[in-house]
Amino acid sequence: MVNADKTGLLGTLGTDHHQFGRLVSWLDNWAAEHAETPVFVQYGESPAPAVASGAAMLPKEELLDRVRVAFAVVTHGGTGSIMEARSCGKLPIVVPRLARAREHVDDHQLVFARKLADTGWIRLAETEAELHEHLRSAWERPAEYRVQPTTQAIEHTKRNIDQLLTDVLYERPGFVRPTRVRQLVRFLRARKQNTSD
Repeated sequence: MVNADKTGLLGTLGTDHHQFGRLVSWLDNWAAEHAETPVFVQYGESPAPAVASGAAMLPKEELLDRVRVAFAVVTHGGTGSIMEARSCGKLPIVVPRLARAREHVDDHQLVFARKLADTGWIRLAETEAELHEHLRSAWERPAEYRVQPTTQAIEHTKRNIDQLLTDVLYERPGFVRPTRVRQLVRFLRARKQNTSD
């Protein structure tokens, strides 16, 4: 279990091998401006934060404990990270990885996050200013960044993923690689199977 002194803001960048120093930097900047608020970053393959505390990886249960007690959860646009935050009762603030910044192979996270933001499933931050505004809002109005903790998040995503991905593919043909879409669908099906066992 996470100690009360480790609550605060949580940033989680997942396990992708691409670096996401941009988000680590944005979280560090928040930490420098809000020294009274603990900031913890699970940074994966990205550079370690200079101001915030963090770890490259955490055991899953420790990460989920941190999600549960954080006043806000900031994550990359990975489906698993988004669903885990929601299953712990948090409405995640999502900063999608960008291909042009070499944070991923394509912009599927950007397109997917925009679609989820349109449905109210996440709060989207494409700039540092937007991220900091969401963090201020989450601090001042925490109820707006909470959802009912449930595994229905996984079920909802599974039911709607095909339509979302179809929309993404036809909205900008060639924008997302079809192999990436197949990987995502396989991941979600395997995740659903693992959670129902």
